[in-house]
Amino acid sequence: MKAHFLLLCLLLEGMASEQLRGIPRLKDVTKRNRLEDRRRESCNDTTLDFSAVAETLIQLDVGGISLAINPKKSCSSRTDPYEEPLLVSQKSRLKDRDTVKELKKLLDEDLTKGQRHQDAFLKAIVNTEVMQCLEDYLTAKAGRNIVLRDVLDKYWFTKYPRGSTYSTGFGHVFQGEVKRRKVSGLHNWESLQKKGYRFCFKKFLELDHKGYVVETILKGNQLKTVFVETTPELEMALYTLCFSFRKSQKEHKCFLQERNFYITTFKNMQKEAIETAYPEIEFEGRERHSHRRRPRH
Repeated sequence: MKAHFLLLCLLLEGMASEQLRGIPRLKDVTKRNRLEDRRRESCNDTTLDFSAVAETLIQLDVGGISLAINPKKSCSSRTDPYEEPLLVSQKSRLKDRDTVKELKKLLDEDLTKGQRHQDAFLKAIVNTEVMQCLEDYLTAKAGRNIVLRDVLDKYWFTKYPRGSTYSTGFGHVFQGEVKRRKVSGLHNWESLQKKGYRFCFKKFLELDHKGYVVETILKGNQLKTVFVETTPELEMALYTLCFSFRKSQKEHKCFLQERNFYITTFKNMQKEAIETAYPEIEFEGRERHSHRRRPRH
């Protein structure tokens, strides 16, 4: 009888241990809460520079890239790099994400004639943690309540003349435009794939399992730097954040201290809107604040 009782106690203890394995330890929960509190503080701290706020946005974004860059796609490859895929596997971890689905729909839309998918896209991205952090920061910086959706609509979807037609920041950066048989803008990976342009890469940076920054050369020698396998909300948040740091000048550069790349934005001269925005990987040995001109994207 005693032996049976001891056996029952051991069984119950084993079951309890098994159940407790799935419960987070108090230390882990406390540590996680502290990190979240620290991130929330960063979203409201107007004393931070661009690099610190941008780093918070990157850390808040969904992570877990499993796709490696294909070395055969390098412009210096001995094989034909234009025939190679950029990523070793083409199974994107982001394809089922709502914000990516809405982005793909919007890439097909003529933004100068309507906004069928624009509202759905904005609604999807402003509900992400990255964009909520950006909204908190812009609100704290302005000293009044900022509605991020209105800011995004104004910066990215305001129409303005570009040559003989009309354009928008989103149309230029995310969709890309063709002028005189040359590709203008086009700094979005989803759009680059969709349009089927042939390219090779010169260099890339990994963003701690959040995606890559890749400097590419389109066949025909056009430089296009894009974020690869990052979420559209992170891309747009980094561009918008840099644009909010601008002074009165047309061009503005924001350096990410720990990442070794810039975000460059241009303001439209007539409208309070983004004309173009893209990442730039810093050259090795280049002075951080050098004023040497890079090729226009």
